[in-house]
Amino acid sequence: MIVRKPWFVAKRLGWGWTLATWQGWAVITMFILATAAVAVAPGIAFRFGLIVLMVAGLVAVCALTGEKPGGGGGRRT
Repeated sequence: MIVRKPWFVAKRLGWGWTLATWQGWAVITMFILATAAVAVAPGIAFRFGLIVLMVAGLVAVCALTGEKPGGGGGRRT
């Protein structure tokens, strides 16, 4: 993790992340807006490629600024 306070925390149940700070919300908001912008791009192959790159970027940001993904993140409930 490259930030002091994680932007995304591990889900309590299941695998993955959930939002923890305003920075995480900002990342998700930008992702949604970028996805909407890609919807008007010409060519299905071009749109598909952009979406793949955007999803990879989102996962990278979550991995770099969040806890280790997984059920509970090592916490006991």
